[in-house]
Amino acid sequence: MKRLVYNIVKLLNEGGQPMKGSNMNDAQAMEFCLSRQGLNESFCLLRDWIWFDLLVSERQRVDFSRQGKTPAVIFSPTVIFDSKGSWDFNNTIRTSLLYEFESGFLFRTSDATYVLLGKGTRAPARPELLDITFF
Repeated sequence: MKRLVYNIVKLLNEGGQPMKGSNMNDAQAMEFCLSRQGLNESFCLLRDWIWFDLLVSERQRVDFSRQGKTPAVIFSPTVIFDSKGSWDFNNTIRTSLLYEFESGFLFRTSDATYVLLGKGTRAPARPELLDITFF
């Protein structure tokens, strides 16, 4: 984990673009998720998040596209709430690959919907720097 955090800090020092998530407060975001009928899957509220666009080969990009995925992940050191209970408050999380991005703040993967709250950063990254391997 120490190496992963070091690599993330290094990547951010090399640049990244500010990105906005939802401006809802934590309580509003929780209410939004619980009241949304179409949000049957698990959800996780995140702050201080970083969207990493993974630098992959064109062949990998095509393969991911065929699977309905985009080579992007979210890293966040601030989990606010996880509906599955897998992550505690203020745990650090890295998502699986993006399946769909909706409404400017809902980052959907095959596992869950991650609600991006407040300000974040978007940056490119090589998968190996984030300890991501593809089989």
